[in-house]
Amino acid sequence: MSREDITLVSKRIYPGDGEPFAGSVRMVGGNIVAVERFGSDVRTAGGAPVGADNALRCAGPDAPPGSGVLAATHSGVLFDVGDNMLIPGLIDAHVHGSGGYSAGGGAGALQGMAMSLALHGVTAFQPTLGAAPADEMEGSLVAAAEFAPSSGAEVLGLHLEGPFLSPSFPGAMSKEHIIPPDVSLMARWVEIAGASIGRVTLAPELPGAVELVRYLVGRGIPASMGHTAATYEEAVRGFRAGVSIVTHTFNAMRGFHHREPGALGAALVEKGVFRELIADGIHVHPAAMSLLMTSCGADSVVLVSDAMPAAGLPPGEYEFLGRRVTMKGDGRVILEDGTLAGSSAFLLDCLRNTVEKLRIPFASALQMATVNPAKALGVFDRKGTLAPGKDADIVVLSDDYEVLGCWVKGKEVKNIFR
Repeated sequence: MSREDITLVSKRIYPGDGEPFAGSVRMVGGNIVAVERFGSDVRTAGGAPVGADNALRCAGPDAPPGSGVLAATHSGVLFDVGDNMLIPGLIDAHVHGSGGYSAGGGAGALQGMAMSLALHGVTAFQPTLGAAPADEMEGSLVAAAEFAPSSGAEVLGLHLEGPFLSPSFPGAMSKEHIIPPDVSLMARWVEIAGASIGRVTLAPELPGAVELVRYLVGRGIPASMGHTAATYEEAVRGFRAGVSIVTHTFNAMRGFHHREPGALGAALVEKGVFRELIADGIHVHPAAMSLLMTSCGADSVVLVSDAMPAAGLPPGEYEFLGRRVTMKGDGRVILEDGTLAGSSAFLLDCLRNTVEKLRIPFASALQMATVNPAKALGVFDRKGTLAPGKDADIVVLSDDYEVLGCWVKGKEVKNIFR
């Protein structure tokens, strides 16, 4: 479906950075051009009010829900989604795969991921590569550099979760693929991939890590702390060098002790950084999730899925990061020794868990899956909220968290109201 001039009307529009309201959102040519609250003026991307003759007032608060196309407006069309929620598209900053597709599987797999994720409410994502042999890493970088999705969620650059990690905290990764930080190797990968590297996770305590962080930040590539045995002081040095994101907080890092706060302690008290949280209900206990929210505030938490390729598939045996894993009936994905190996959840599941398990208001939880990742990845100027001038990344969501409609840059992925 091509991009159209479309207006969506809803009694519950969640803008991503505020409370819900009844109104409409208009998208043209891939961008949001107007957002209207019922009873207020329509505003354009430039902030000027639209003339009364152009105002899109074909539906009001009393319009029957689910009435589909209500009226043609200009060259476009208007849909009423009734009581269903209108939200910004979700942004998954840490996802290894979904629907049977792997982030390291080449252009075809990235396209499969893009569609699979969009059907689950994600309109932008960072395909995440774990530590792997250098030739495999470079092959994935080349594929990403050449990839141009024809449909589905937008790729915001690759997230390299390694190979510059601590062998003491490999998670599900093979230790033989973990290597010390290497600026010259990273420079080679940047040359190969161009702008396709969107983020790098590393262990800040390793020799050469601080230099690598400074190299990355100097090229506009966010650096994350993760899979780390760092002491509190070593983690703080990483933050001072430019680390701005904590990869899956609590998981695969030195824990907290009152005389040695460790990497986790530094992550909890550092100002001005974003903290990933896998809210699948398996990786982190609800009490620990609440601790993170209380200590750091919802405006610094980034919900991520950490989903592996079998997300969305039935329980069974699969391959992930070159190793055999088992996806259990309860959603756990484990190695033979019981180590967690990614998640089987989608970001939408994590959003729901945050609301239902932690009793976080939906508007606050949504911020952690839209606004915060957009800011963490440096794309908040065009993504993360429903506002004039932003990309038309819009999702229609039911109260049961079913995706009823999805547009990526104004391009329709799903729309049951048509």
